[in-house]
Parts: sequence; structure tokens; C-alpha cells
Amino acid sequence: MQYNNIWDFRDSAKKILTKEAWDYLEGGAGDEVTIKKNRTVFDKYSFRPRIPYKVFNEINTEVSILGERRRLPILVGPVSPLELFHSGGERAQVQAAMDAGTIAVCSGHSLAKIEEMGSWNGNKWFQLYSSVDAAHNYEIIDRACLAGYEALVVTVDAFHKAIRDRNLKNNFKLPTDIGFGNYPCKSYRTDGSIELLPLGWDDLTKILDHSKIPVIIKGILNPQDVRLASDLGFAGVIISNHGGRQLDKTSTTLEILAEIGDVSKDGFDIYIDGGFMRGVDILMALALGANAVLLGRAYVYGLVVAGASGISNVITLLMNELSNSMAQLGISSISELSPELLSRN
Repeated sequence: MQYNNIWDFRDSAKKILTKEAWDYLEGGAGDEVTIKKNRTVFDKYSFRPRIPYKVFNEINTEVSILGERRRLPILVGPVSPLELFHSGGERAQVQAAMDAGTIAVCSGHSLAKIEEMGSWNGNKWFQLYSSVDAAHNYEIIDRACLAGYEALVVTVDAFHKAIRDRNLKNNFKLPTDIGFGNYPCKSYRTDGSIELLPLGWDDLTKILDHSKIPVIIKGILNPQDVRLASDLGFAGVIISNHGGRQLDKTSTTLEILAEIGDVSKDGFDIYIDGGFMRGVDILMALALGANAVLLGRAYVYGLVVAGASGISNVITLLMNELSNSMAQLGISSISELSPELLSRN
């Protein structure tokens, strides 16, 4: 089959997965209003192309990520459990990110141990979900630092178990052979999910002080929290509504990104996820000031279809769309982007 866009991958993935696995992937909290808004928000903005000062033949998609130049403004975000969608899904995520020359953000809720994932070739960040055992959190951080991860991503928007109607209707439980290799048995709920410990700003600053690698906060949806994270010395934030899977009827990430405005970007990165399915979607986020976009469901569709090569194909497709959109907009480099190239409908 020829895959011309992410929706083609999605159609194939739906045919391959069981209904329970598909609903787990696609479903969200409540009435799933946030999931719908994550897509429709892109219709609220329009581009205003410019005639370039000089005709160009090459497109430069390089961005700054933690102070280093990276060829792609795309990161392969944390999704769990990837083994539900493809055998060896965690390894495939890291492999595809390495092949593309980008970063895999490895889920803390992985089947593989921290050290095993750390031994795989490629650039990796580690996502921390806070265990009910506070001391265990610091043990995990130390292990991630020693295993060679380049950054720690602390998730702050999933402390409480979400109410997802699709999972309830399906009586969904993780298969017994899919677990979380980095958490003690006492952390497990009856449905196989993990009991988490809520974190406040005091806890986050202690993690920042303890970690030997840069710390990024994932799950921020308020411009004031973005500014506070910058003031406190965090390396960055990931603006995220957890794909609409935790709290329904939240703001979309693109709307929050547009409100941030005056946060200093000197040594502080702003990343974003939430509904990115087209290269032009990514271009909007970059124009509004994001350093890069994290993929979620989009790359899982590719994973379901063809493992690591499927993820690579998704990334290539999006990058081709992004480069084409930049040329159509009249810019040769992401550094030329600015909010002035967008208007709000």
C-alpha cells in the first residue's frame, strides 16, 4: 500500500489492531473533546506567505535542542506501552529516532529496563513518572543518569488515573506479558496501571537539584508555569495535554504556545505535542516559538504497520511535508519563522 500521509498509516493501523488496543490508543478522557480540539485548533491559524528576498534552492530544517543543532524539529515522544502495538516497539522507537538523526524520549512505563534501553544506540531522553515510593524516584533518576540518557523528562499531568470511557466499556486491562520494568510490584493498580505520587514545585526543584542531566517538565498547560520553570532553572518544558487522555476540555497546546510570548529562550527550550499529523502543523508550532514537536499517535500508526521502518517512514513523510511547506511560505530556514507569518482566523 502507498502511504501518502499520516491518515493512510492510521487507516492501516486500525485494521491491524484489536478493537481494545485501538480504543486504548485513540481514546481519551470524558467526551474526548480535547482530542477533537487538538486537531481543529490548526484550523484557527492561517499562514501569510512572503516573497523571499533571494531565491533559494535548499531548505534548512535545523533547530536548537538543549543547545545543540539538530537536523529535525521532530522528537519521537514517549508512548506506553509500545509493546501493545508492536513486538519490540520500544527498541523500534529508539532505532527509528537514531536512523532519522533525532531523539527518542523513552517512556518510564517501559517493559525494558532503564539500563537496557540506555544501551541501545541513539540519542535518548528518559521520561520519569513519579512512583508512590519517593526514594524510588531518585533511584530511577540516578540509573537514568548512569545509563547515558541526555535529559530527564518529568511528567506532571498524569498523577491521577483518568476516566476513559472506551477503556471502561472494553473492560481494558494490559496483557499479562506487558508490564513496567522499572517499578516495584506495590506500585501496580488492579488494572495493571501504575499508582503515581503527585509532585509540586518543591518536589520538582529537588529533582532538578538531584539530577546530573538537564531536567524538562512535561505536561504544562499554563503560561505562568512555563515562566516559573524558566525562572527556576529547568532546561525546558513540553507543553502537553497528554493527548487528551487525562483531563477533558483543557486548552490545546498550540493555544498555550501562542500565549507564552515573553519567556526568555536563553538556555530554556519550549517543546510541544498534541495532535500533530501534518508538516504544516509542525510549521505552525515552530512559527509560534517551539524548539521542536514531539510525535505520539502519529508515529505509533507507523509502528503498528511496519515497526521501526514504519516510524521512519512517518518521520520522512512529515519532514517532506514540512520542507515543502517552508518553500511555499517563502522561507529557507526555520530561523526565519516568526508569529508574524501567521494570522488567527
